[in-house]
Amino acid sequence: MSDTSTERDQEPADAATDASSPEAGPAADGAIGEDGAAVDREPEADVEPAADHESRGVDGTARRDGDADAQGADDPEADGERDHDGTDDEVAAPIIGCLRCDARVPLGSRYCPRCGTPLVRSGEDAAVRLSRTRRNAPLAVRVLVPAIVAAIVGVVLWVAVIQDPNAAFEDDLQAALERAVSANRDLSSVLVELRSGADRDPARARAEAALATVQAARDDVDALDVPSGDEGRVIRAGNALSTDATYLATVVAVLRDPRTGQLDRLGRSSAQAAAALRSISDEVRVDGAIDGTRELGRYARSAREGDGARSGREARAAGGGSPFLDAIDRVLADQRPTYERTRRAFALLRAARDGVTSFPRDRGAAPADAGEALRDARTLMERIATERTAGAGAARGVATRQENQRSIVAKLAAALDASSASADELARCLDETGDAVTVAGRCLTQVRAASEREDEARTAFLQSIAPARQAVDRPALTAAF
Repeated sequence: MSDTSTERDQEPADAATDASSPEAGPAADGAIGEDGAAVDREPEADVEPAADHESRGVDGTARRDGDADAQGADDPEADGERDHDGTDDEVAAPIIGCLRCDARVPLGSRYCPRCGTPLVRSGEDAAVRLSRTRRNAPLAVRVLVPAIVAAIVGVVLWVAVIQDPNAAFEDDLQAALERAVSANRDLSSVLVELRSGADRDPARARAEAALATVQAARDDVDALDVPSGDEGRVIRAGNALSTDATYLATVVAVLRDPRTGQLDRLGRSSAQAAAALRSISDEVRVDGAIDGTRELGRYARSAREGDGARSGREARAAGGGSPFLDAIDRVLADQRPTYERTRRAFALLRAARDGVTSFPRDRGAAPADAGEALRDARTLMERIATERTAGAGAARGVATRQENQRSIVAKLAAALDASSASADELARCLDETGDAVTVAGRCLTQVRAASEREDEARTAFLQSIAPARQAVDRPALTAAF
């Protein structure tokens, strides 16, 4: 019902006064005569006493005369009293006033019994009135609330993604594998161009560089702080890099001397490396990483038969060389066995920490348990420290005639001294008592700073000697010494 229903005129029934109501005046008690005067009417015999007649109270409800006295005298509810049994009788509905005629109406009535005014609005009408009271939120609220929500979402994403504790591990593992695969691709691009009679020095230099890169990548993978549940990934990646390094070492050996017996292992080693890299294809793309093996084999067999196999380096050596660089190469050659012992010692330590089943096959005999791995590693580190110290002394004894030669000798000695210091620190750490797994993990973590200083010293030496070797057309050295 619309709002205008409250403004309509009173219906004719409301305007006329009921002849039986008290408001009818004198005509209510008698008839009207022909001259318009009121005529007294004789009461009829069967009319009920006036006390029993219904009358309208002040609240607009009908009641009988005399009921009030009876109720007031006998009904305990008239005084708000309770029954003697302590229970409450039904309470009458509360009374409200009509907004139009001020008649008293029980609460819950839909219409006023006197004027008919609706007292309860329909749901549709209430919804319309409610919609008229709605207002747009203030501009500040409309701007600030979305901004706050966006800020909360941003913080959640930052904590979940950017501050992910495993993010550094994922990045480091990916970077190490990509460096290794990229080095293999660079070598492959050179090997596929090998032709009978070509100079093999560029291919050998590229192979040595690839070998050094893969070995460094393997060391980086082994040094990762592995989150729980990712141990299998690291072991798989480490084994793949170890197999790849074995293949690259075979390539280097064949390029150094095509008549070496390593040529017979080249095909098998290449197939194993390709399979190993495919095992980490879910971590990094490995397509094209192991190519050119067939061309290398053909080149080496042709060289065995004397078909122009002499390299450019050998031809130049026949006409002279550099005594200084020869002396440096002898020092480095004496240190290569120490380098292999260092690789085995670190492999033993990682096996003691991660389990002997993770020990790589190309590092020699596997230890029986963590305790044996720890003891063997300590023995090797003590020997390595001694050999590196002796190598530093031999480097300082190399004869020099120029300032740049003296600088090269000093940097080589510093690199060997740094390696000796790392091995000595690790040997002392491994001499401590305790659980083998715990000791191995603690020592590997403790030696990282010394290993970083060793890497810096080795890099400084390689950079200092590179121009001298290039000047006499000798291949660049690798970090494997």
